[in-house]
Amino acid sequence: MKSTVQALSFNDLGPTGKYWLEAFDSDSPLHSFLPLGPLAEVPVPEQRIQYWRDRTLDRQKLVEAIRDFRHPYSSKQSEALDSLGDPETLCVITGQQPGLGGGPLYTFNKILSTIVFAQRLEQEWGRPIVPILWDGGEDHDFEEINHLDWLSFQGGPVRFEIERDFEGDRPAYTLPFKDQHLQSLVEFIHSLHPPTEFRKGLEDFLQEVQNHSETWSDAFDILWLKVFSDYPLLVFRPWEKKARELASHVFVNEIQNPESFHREMGETSEELREAEF
Repeated sequence: MKSTVQALSFNDLGPTGKYWLEAFDSDSPLHSFLPLGPLAEVPVPEQRIQYWRDRTLDRQKLVEAIRDFRHPYSSKQSEALDSLGDPETLCVITGQQPGLGGGPLYTFNKILSTIVFAQRLEQEWGRPIVPILWDGGEDHDFEEINHLDWLSFQGGPVRFEIERDFEGDRPAYTLPFKDQHLQSLVEFIHSLHPPTEFRKGLEDFLQEVQNHSETWSDAFDILWLKVFSDYPLLVFRPWEKKARELASHVFVNEIQNPESFHREMGETSEELREAEF
């Protein structure tokens, strides 16, 4: 039996907007606005490397901020955290709100792509590159994260949803992920699938995640760290005390120079319009 591999153009698979299509065109003027070129050609960012090489204090604070998440990392992940203290180390970052059961399936794809891209850059640039998942747990949109769609044997997706049991809007990192949430999810899975040799393993995995979780963000972060325990994935939680201290200069600058950000955004937006993006 013969198999063939055929390359498909991103134009045939991705969005139709000009911005997204030209992001993968190495000759597009769009790349004058972006810090890195398309995936086919990624030059070593010497200025960025030097910038981070000089910021040893900020780097140490970043390591401490990530270490503040008390969940035990795997050996690969612990090595990555130690590596982050090396002035030569850079990062590839993706992010997502802490959705139920790990969030939409594309969350898996985003994390996996970040890990693969980090591995590629590490080989090409000859320096450590650490993949990081930014937990968007400061998001207040509960109805965006409180459900999942599960494929049933009866055909088609079936939605499971955790009902709101609090007043007002609260960031996800403050919301308790309760035992009854997990129990309801397990019962939902039972209702759709007959027993198989895989179901017990899935239930044990979810229970282990729950045993170490207090909040929605905890459950989300721990789930993905366990899924990718054989890879050097780290999680950044921007609400942690040391993470906020690290970002304090950004907020100070916004308070002291409130117009600068809007001015720069306006100028760049106008340049993008002139370039027909």
